[in-house]
Amino acid sequence: MKTKYKKIKKAITNNKRIKLNIIKDEQLAFKSLVVKSTKLPSKLTTIQPIKTVTQKPIDLVIEDKPAKEKYELVEILNKIILGDCLKIMEKMPAECVDMVFVDPPYFLQLPAGRKLLRWSGTEVNGVNEQWDVFKDFEDYDNFTKNYLTIIKRLMKPNATIWVIGMYHNIHRVGKIMQDLGFWILNDVIWFKTNPMPNWLGVRFTNATEILQI
Repeated sequence: MKTKYKKIKKAITNNKRIKLNIIKDEQLAFKSLVVKSTKLPSKLTTIQPIKTVTQKPIDLVIEDKPAKEKYELVEILNKIILGDCLKIMEKMPAECVDMVFVDPPYFLQLPAGRKLLRWSGTEVNGVNEQWDVFKDFEDYDNFTKNYLTIIKRLMKPNATIWVIGMYHNIHRVGKIMQDLGFWILNDVIWFKTNPMPNWLGVRFTNATEILQI
């Protein structure tokens, strides 16, 4: 520490205002200090802690409003927009994104009147949340075509899209992507270490999901 004091005194001697990072104890906890001097002192001047400047936090979340008709790119860059994504994308400028990741509904309802039972005899419930409910495959296909069309307008000419799904829906999604002019480059397989159990043992365990790029 004596060496550090010598360095501080030398700076004061040169009549400078300096900022130091001084190591405090063996745990390397840092404390910022300022040394001030207007004239050559005979002894080391008082060391004063720097005042902390509180910066206003950046608002990263935008809540979409019905009255908002259009978003400029500068408004939404590096932001999260809270609202209906289909409506929000309609308000965004064309060819403004480099990469899109889509995790769409999988359409996991069970057919009417059909039950899926575990080996123990208990019943498996399908996904009944409204966001995953469709009347039939035609309804699901129309929904898929709609969001992919909206997304394609936003993509730059060299942009990339990743769409995730599983055997319930990914083949329908891939067919629609090709119909819309998307060029599929790869299938990325996500191997799940905790898949849904194979209760009845009458088929292979479904332990993967597919990312189409």
